[in-house]
Amino acid sequence: MHLSSDSSRLAIGSEVAGAGRAYIYDTADGTLPLHQFEHAKPVWCVRLSPPATMMAVAGYDMALTLYDVTRAGLQGARCPVLQRVAYTSKIGPAFIWSAEFSEDGEAIILGCWSGFAFVYTIDFERAKQVAAAALSWDEADGADGADGADGAGADASQTRADTPGGDTPRIGDGGDAPATESAVLTQAAAVDRGERVYAVDCNADASRLVVGGRDKKVAIR
Repeated sequence: MHLSSDSSRLAIGSEVAGAGRAYIYDTADGTLPLHQFEHAKPVWCVRLSPPATMMAVAGYDMALTLYDVTRAGLQGARCPVLQRVAYTSKIGPAFIWSAEFSEDGEAIILGCWSGFAFVYTIDFERAKQVAAAALSWDEADGADGADGADGAGADASQTRADTPGGDTPRIGDGGDAPATESAVLTQAAAVDRGERVYAVDCNADASRLVVGGRDKKVAIR
């Protein structure tokens, strides 16, 4: 679970009958979620960006899904996928246990069982464009904005991160939004720990990282 920096929003990840769900709540009235995201596999990690405009969801599905949640709570509103990054590993499953936004909201750090911690910068202007295009596409296609569609392979842009740098982004794979010309997330660095990464953190601007995991060591980079 994760509380937004202004304490206005709460994100929760869960497992339900072998599948995954993530929720975002208004902390002033936590009786019902503002929005619910369905995932095929259990959700082990959720994080809200400092202004609570984006939500990162990851876990057993070996992928990071970044949602736009600026419209969460509006009647009939959808929270489109901004980007999805899938991971593979040569040392076992590439599960994701940890992620953290920098305090300035301009980067996100992710720890993966692949043995790497990844650093991504966030293009806010591109995020706005992708979200607007996805919502416009929904309206043109007659979409009804059902919550269950948000996490089920609905990718505005997808990248595969097999090794540092990944490969060419696969744009518009999910058919849920129009193809995008550039990614919202850009990989800035990859820290090779050689063993499963269980926890990550960073300073305000993500210039310094803290990475810990199966090797029973904490590295400061």
